[in-house]
Amino acid sequence: MEIYKTRVIKRETLCQNISARCNYVDPAVVNQVYTGLIKTIMDDIRTYGGSYLPDWGIFRITEIKPHKIGALRTGAKTIIEKTKRLKFTPCNQLKYYVKNKL
Repeated sequence: MEIYKTRVIKRETLCQNISARCNYVDPAVVNQVYTGLIKTIMDDIRTYGGSYLPDWGIFRITEIKPHKIGALRTGAKTIIEKTKRLKFTPCNQLKYYVKNKL
C-alpha cells in the first residue's frame, strides 16, 4: 500500500487557485462562495444527518456502537461509549477520476 503525501493548503491560497481556474474571479468572491458551501453542508448534516454533493460524494454522520477494548499488557477492559463520526463516501465519478487520471 502506498502512502501519499498531502499538503495543507491555506484558505487564501485555495481561493487564489480557484480564482485562477475561473478566469481570475475576485478571490474575495471565491472565499464567500467557499464559506457558503461549507455552511450549507453543515446545515444539511445537522438537519438530515448527511449531505450529498453532486460529482463529489456524500458526507454523513454515523454512530459507532459502544464496545469493549482490552489492554494487551494488563488485560484491563475499557468500555468505549457510543460516538458519532463524520464520514465521506466519494461518488463513482470522483473515484474514476482519481483512479484513471492521476
